[in-house]
Amino acid sequence: MRLSPQSFRRWRRTLAVAGCCLWLLPGFAARAAENTEAAAAQAYRHGYNLILDEDWQAAINAFDDLIKRYGTSEWADDAEFWRCYARQQLGESAARLFDCYESLLERAPRSEWADDSQRAMVRLAQQLAREGAPEYRERVRGFGRDEDGDGLLAVLVALGEIGDERSVAVIFERIDQTEDEFLRARIVEVLDDVDLPQVVEKLVALMRRDPSLRVRLSALEALGDHPSSDAGGLLREIAADSEQPLKLRVAAVDELADHDAPGLVAFLRDLALNAGHADLAEEAVDTLGELKSAEAFAALGQIFARASHPELREEALEGVADYENQAAIDFLGRAARAEPGSELGRRAVRLIGGMETAAAFATLRELAESELDWRLRAAALSSLADLEPEVALKVIAGVLGEAQEPRLRAAAVDALEETELDAAVEILLGVARRDPDPELRRRATRALGEIKSAAAREALIRLLEETEK
Repeated sequence: MRLSPQSFRRWRRTLAVAGCCLWLLPGFAARAAENTEAAAAQAYRHGYNLILDEDWQAAINAFDDLIKRYGTSEWADDAEFWRCYARQQLGESAARLFDCYESLLERAPRSEWADDSQRAMVRLAQQLAREGAPEYRERVRGFGRDEDGDGLLAVLVALGEIGDERSVAVIFERIDQTEDEFLRARIVEVLDDVDLPQVVEKLVALMRRDPSLRVRLSALEALGDHPSSDAGGLLREIAADSEQPLKLRVAAVDELADHDAPGLVAFLRDLALNAGHADLAEEAVDTLGELKSAEAFAALGQIFARASHPELREEALEGVADYENQAAIDFLGRAARAEPGSELGRRAVRLIGGMETAAAFATLRELAESELDWRLRAAALSSLADLEPEVALKVIAGVLGEAQEPRLRAAAVDALEETELDAAVEILLGVARRDPDPELRRRATRALGEIKSAAAREALIRLLEETEK
């Protein structure tokens, strides 16, 4: 199952909202600890991070635990969807996966994940029918019929394409008369490209006052895509308004990436530093990273220097890395040197390694050969092995030969394994034969087994023969 571009933006925003409970300003922590939704959101973010890491079984376990402990939470259907998705990645049978998605639909038919679950079930039903179980096709035959509003929406989309005042009046009437919030939200989406002043007025009214948060979010997204030049200012108003629902404010910040204007960078920087909610702060940093301007780059640096929460500082580092230029490499190198013993410093190293340039390699080499904390140097060795294995081999071997810290030497052996090079096999064989540290000798032997090349096999046979003499 592939994630559609349309769904990815919503899923990214869902993760951001879950982050709201990971850290709060002093004075609110005790209250957050007692909040069930906060705990469920934190559990959801943990599980989703495992999805991003493609650690499928751990993600399944995390979402199973969330559903067991917080089954009535607003995050339960999100957890159910991703649990099914993770099971699919592990190759579970099509019939059991079909039941998994169907269970979600039965419990929460109006879930945000209903459409995605239905699409997954249709594909699984087709597969099962080809394998001799045609009854599954019957179970999905009703998807997309007019009771879900598809026929009505097709007409309204056509009216939106006409886009005159009469057509718009009919769309407005349908929005006002429809009781189902799920369908109303889909109708609102029709207005995103209709360029009439009354459309902007309607979207603003819905965004600010509609009783359904789903409809308000739909109106906000439509406004963000609207050709009106006033959208940026309206989105800023929503983002800054503490009386608005948190999800709506996060969505407004996300939409601002498409509405750059004077003052936006300062607005996002101040929001990141003073929001009081992790989701808003992190979304502001993400948006700064998307702006790709010198002013936004400088703002990310200010956030990294001034923010008190490690999660937000890490977001700032990731925003800097998105620029993928020399200035970004230099910034990340300074950050790594300033935080050598912390996870933040190691994160800066890994971000440098993701740039895949000669300048990135040079910076990683400097860090690996420095006298900084061994953990930072180990991260640099690993990144070098991934970036340019052939060129990195000499650096890794040099660190292995001169380092006194056993854990750094072990990291160098691991980096040699990561290169999967025959030249690394010879170095590992030498360690396995002669190193005075018995644990390092065993580690080098295991590394040879992990490389799984013909050269590694022959080295292990030689080592075995020498051991038996």
